[in-house]
Amino acid sequence: MGLIKRLTKIDDDIVDDLYVIYDESMQQLVSNFESNDAMREAYKEFLADFITRDNQVVLIEYNDEIPVAALRAIESNQGKWFIEAVEVNPDYRHRGYGKRLLQDALSFLKNKKASIVECIILKENELSKRLHSSCGFLSTTDEPINCWDELEEDSVLYRLVM
Repeated sequence: MGLIKRLTKIDDDIVDDLYVIYDESMQQLVSNFESNDAMREAYKEFLADFITRDNQVVLIEYNDEIPVAALRAIESNQGKWFIEAVEVNPDYRHRGYGKRLLQDALSFLKNKKASIVECIILKENELSKRLHSSCGFLSTTDEPINCWDELEEDSVLYRLVM
């Protein structure tokens, strides 16, 4: 069965594991870097910095010992969390791991005293909208501004009040 873990240290193995989960997203970003190695190193540095902050977490869902899904969560204001980069390893999709990841992440955030959890979903991403809705998120008419104060065009802000 699944198990969620908070990422607390960065090493090459965990970067490799996350690269598999985020492969499709990484392929969209690679043109911004000199090489795959440069992107990988930048990602490793980003993660190392990201997890040092108390209000930021990377959560990984495991099936036995295999990492199958992950997300990042950021507390933007006390009790208000924003989740992003919710992805499942392509080899494990359509088996319930995305829903398990979200449910386990919401339990984790509830233990951190979360009262509101938000995320932004591309308008055309029907699978993600259904997944988040099945976990209690509701679409809003609010501007889709992420926790970094960036407007995400062609997207919808979803919110869950805990």
